Amino acid sequence: MVDGYETDIVTGNGDGMRVLLSGSERVSYASPVSTADGGTIYAIAREDGVSSVVRLSLSGKTVASVERLAVPASLSWIRYLSIDSGGVIRFSWDDDSFYRLAELEADAIRYQTIPVSGGVHQPVSAGGGVYYLGNFSAGVAVCAFPADRSILGFEVSAARWEDASDLLSAESVYDAVPVLETASYNALAWMAPRFWLPTASLDRDGLVASGAIAFIADPVERLSASIRADWNFRAEAADLELAATWSRFATSLAMRLYDSFTSPSEGYTTRRSGASLGAGDAYRFFPGSSLSWSVQTAFEAYVRSAWGQT
Repeated sequence: MVDGYETDIVTGNGDGMRVLLSGSERVSYASPVSTADGGTIYAIAREDGVSSVVRLSLSGKTVASVERLAVPASLSWIRYLSIDSGGVIRFSWDDDSFYRLAELEADAIRYQTIPVSGGVHQPVSAGGGVYYLGNFSAGVAVCAFPADRSILGFEVSAARWEDASDLLSAESVYDAVPVLETASYNALAWMAPRFWLPTASLDRDGLVASGAIAFIADPVERLSASIRADWNFRAEAADLELAATWSRFATSLAMRLYDSFTSPSEGYTTRRSGASLGAGDAYRFFPGSSLSWSVQTAFEAYVRSAWGQT
């Protein structure tokens, strides 16, 4: 059974589904087969990309033990598990050539070492022979093993089962219930500037002002602000500006405070100070249309003085 990124071994009947072995992000299962009495289940387990045959011994509705077949090192990329009425397990293996047959009977593993054209895919036993699918350039064909297998270089190795009870407790990192420490969100902890940049203002007569601008923002973007401070060399005073947007509610609020100086060539300095507060939003009824609204109030004052006067 596939459950998201997990592939489990399950049994099902009128009472519902029961998970025997759970997969995880590093372990998955395929090709489960059962003995005639239903007491033993074999399957292919892929652990960190390495395939092996596992055996589950059942006691009632629970798994009594899990074992892993220790195959010869040359047997890799195991696929297509099947079982016949006599309890012989068959599967295919590959080593970057063609898939070949392997059989597990009693305490021995017989495996084909000489490949044949088309490879051996999905081997099964029927009518006293072994049949499989061969993949050829002209398509897929049903093939049969010859009665004389000596030309296929079968080798025999002792079958050895190793304990694999660790698969019973395998757990995905996504299944673990995280323990989170929660607290009320407070944007004041993010009032320190996130970063800053130097600023400069020039005209045809040279440098007018120089300073820096700092940016403030909290991670959930409820509050964003910029603070700018420049020294005006001609007015011999500081230009200051604060701009902030508060998005705590559905309609965001924007505020701006500023105090700046300009010194044109007519011989006087103009000080411009002001504050503004605004709100606005936009509604999109269907693609290509929107209705926007905004409300803003502002105050601004000017003071003019001759050069050299406060």
